[in-house]
Amino acid sequence: MKQHYLKSSFREKLVEHLFIGELLKISWTSGKCSLEVSKPGVDNQGYDLIVEENGYIRHIQLKASHLSASTSTQKVQIALAKKPSGCIVWIYFNEQTSELGPFLFFGSEAGKPLPDISKLKIAKHTKANAQGVKNERPDIRVINNGLITGQDIKTKLDAIKAEEEKIKDEIDNIESHLGNLPTKAQIRKRSSMWKAVLKHAYGDYQTIEKMSYEDKRHFVELALGGTDLDGARYGVYVFKGDNDSVTYEIRGNLPNLNFDGGLPVSDLELIDALNIDT
Repeated sequence: MKQHYLKSSFREKLVEHLFIGELLKISWTSGKCSLEVSKPGVDNQGYDLIVEENGYIRHIQLKASHLSASTSTQKVQIALAKKPSGCIVWIYFNEQTSELGPFLFFGSEAGKPLPDISKLKIAKHTKANAQGVKNERPDIRVINNGLITGQDIKTKLDAIKAEEEKIKDEIDNIESHLGNLPTKAQIRKRSSMWKAVLKHAYGDYQTIEKMSYEDKRHFVELALGGTDLDGARYGVYVFKGDNDSVTYEIRGNLPNLNFDGGLPVSDLELIDALNIDT
């Protein structure tokens, strides 16, 4: 435990860099990658970081405590209240793994200053003067953790995580769809094969029934196998309407293989739908 006060400057920088890393991670996973982070040249205005994104600038005062700490108050400079989006982020961390969290937040929504802190308790020096008196520090206020809430940050992080999961699902759907697409070599091979098959089947206006069973099966697998970008499977969808009417919808991964109509389908309708040159 001595390490926390003997190496407090090291700990402060460690937590600060880990926190910046978390912010950059969020900016990265959101796809924006536009977060800007800078530090003040002089530390006398009550903030440690300047963070900008989405047109908003946050002046952030960082506070840190390990999970087993009993600290219930922190000190904040009233100068921070003059910044348009000043805030305090109180970070708890695991002293064994350095994992951050939970996060406590004191501030307002982006673009608005801190809630009024002028009437909070005035801080005092930790050491007494020659007369044994601990003088007040008029520019410093004491804030307790009861005023700081982690709900705002939690809500925002939950929303970001939900959006991240949505993006991952969309990527998985796209990758699944791409996985069903043939390679250039497969396309050339299948193109030659089906050109010969269809020419044989329709050279004299004969129907698709003239194709062999294997040819029919391969044709269906090629045309209707896989899923679309939304994850819906290709295939033939049949619907029963009013007055016992029956309609269909064919969805496939070949050009012009997305159409609908009534049942039954004539040979000429099928030839036209598949854009077969007879």
